[in-house]
Amino acid sequence: VVVNINYSLVEHLIRLSLEKIIENLGTAAERGKIEFTGSAAYHPILPDLLKYRGGESEIKRQIELNHTLNEKIFGSVWNPRGFFPPEMAFSPELSTVIKHIGYQWTITDAPLFNAANECAVIPYKEIGIVNGLPVFFRSNWSNEFSIERPSRGNYDVSKFTADMHQAVSDWFRNQRGHFVI
Repeated sequence: VVVNINYSLVEHLIRLSLEKIIENLGTAAERGKIEFTGSAAYHPILPDLLKYRGGESEIKRQIELNHTLNEKIFGSVWNPRGFFPPEMAFSPELSTVIKHIGYQWTITDAPLFNAANECAVIPYKEIGIVNGLPVFFRSNWSNEFSIERPSRGNYDVSKFTADMHQAVSDWFRNQRGHFVI
């Protein structure tokens, strides 16, 4: 499992005396059960920053701050290879910055892929490449679980799981692939 936790959330958990959550994440990483992603410390919308003079420097500062402060909290288990852009806001220009910093992959929402590819179905066997950076596309099932069904008052996790399993099986057509939620 890959986990994104930007420093502003860590800071908030500490403020609320919820250090046990941080400790449990650290233990899971230590045991090899999870790995962390890099991000920006205070959740700015990174592509928007690129529109302004000095924006790239601010992006790098936010990413470095996130890395330095989380490394201080999590120690040696903080070693992200992937990058989670806040709100999954993404642009080709951002991919260049992320790659230059040294991240090996990133993630964004499927609708961005769909818009760029005339509503094609997101790939389940291939990983997108933008400016030489691998990009995973998050499935719309994340929104179905966290927004759509709860807004309809539907909290039946068993039904959600069964529906998702069937939909993913149909989508993969009995082939192996990756699924991001």
